[in-house]
Amino acid sequence: MSPDRRPTRRAGRVYLDQSGQQPARAESSAHGRDRAMSRELVIRVTHHEETGCAVLTVTGDIDRNSSPLLRTAIGELVSARRARIVLDVGGVTFCDSNGLRTFLSGMTSAFEAGGWLRLAGVRGHFERLLRMTDLYDFFSIDADVLGSLEHASRGGSHPSG
Repeated sequence: MSPDRRPTRRAGRVYLDQSGQQPARAESSAHGRDRAMSRELVIRVTHHEETGCAVLTVTGDIDRNSSPLLRTAIGELVSARRARIVLDVGGVTFCDSNGLRTFLSGMTSAFEAGGWLRLAGVRGHFERLLRMTDLYDFFSIDADVLGSLEHASRGGSHPSG
């Protein structure tokens, strides 16, 4: 493999509000893409007590190396009985099949725990990927986080309701 085609590795981070824990870390690789295009996966978790929702703001690349970080963040919320989850994906710059699998398993976990998972800010590469794989209509999608929180404040117990 030529030096300019080697995957680069970047650390990922999770920032939790009101938590004294160290941020979780993950590796993300460029998988043959231009190194300058590879973006670190960063997840910020915000709890909205008034709606009972957790918002995960996801930025960067979601690939085979970084998707476990997102899977863990969703799993921890579900385990903590915070299964009404909004994923703000407006900052996702790349997503592969591992990332899609993480979104699908997260939605299933939240649903099984009596909650739901909504996507907010779907656009660009990620929107094209969801449409190309016929998953766009499978997810509950809002234009932005505010739309997802409005759904929750209306008592939305089902993702599409």
